[in-house]
Amino acid sequence: MQIALSVDNLNQQYLNLLDFSISEMEKELQENSSPRILLFLGKLYTIRANLTGKDADKAEATYLELQRIAPNYVQTYLGLAELYLITGKSDKAVESVRTAYSLPEKHATLGSLYYPVLSVYVLAGAYNDALNLVDVYRTTTQSPLMHPVSSHNEIVILIRRAQRSGAIGGRLKLFEEMNRLFVEDYGYPQPALLGEMINLYKSVGDTGRAAELIRQYATPEMKERARIDAEKNRNERSAAIVNDFLKSLEALP
Repeated sequence: MQIALSVDNLNQQYLNLLDFSISEMEKELQENSSPRILLFLGKLYTIRANLTGKDADKAEATYLELQRIAPNYVQTYLGLAELYLITGKSDKAVESVRTAYSLPEKHATLGSLYYPVLSVYVLAGAYNDALNLVDVYRTTTQSPLMHPVSSHNEIVILIRRAQRSGAIGGRLKLFEEMNRLFVEDYGYPQPALLGEMINLYKSVGDTGRAAELIRQYATPEMKERARIDAEKNRNERSAAIVNDFLKSLEALP
């Protein structure tokens, strides 16, 4: 009971701080309607909408005003996508990130947008859009999607997000393509992704495809390549990620 009371108290303290922050930003907005302030206020309203169910309309209005005065500001569309996911408007979330990804002209910017846009598509269950994004990114930048070791945590998070969306068929198509590209680019699969694919095929009764994936990608040679690459990427900052990567690798059949 004491823990519950402490958590409730902490939540109320957080909400009080959120209310104060929103109030201060609203005052600042009256004096200076810069894109930065509108973006920050939109994010605060979105947090309140997520926690309390209130102010989703204010968040949307703020982002739309930001869109009006700065139509090429990518963060506006990412903010709208987040809000629409929270409020159950998946189609609008997908539309927002499509716009976000169409704006930048620099390949480096497209690279930084790739993962957040992919995440929105996955959370929205828009797997055709996700597959198209993978193709467009590769064609446009001529770069690998992600590094299987350094991006291990992002892959694990993406898998968890996909688990929330259902749509196993679409999920498997996306994961199959990502796995193919990991092997093409690095010579071995991303182990967390491969493990999830194997489990998914088993869960739908396709043990044949699960066994085929194991034979094709969980070979001693590929596992050894993965171990070597993981150790090459080990340093003081990356040690935890490398260790988690290796755990996923050793968990493969």
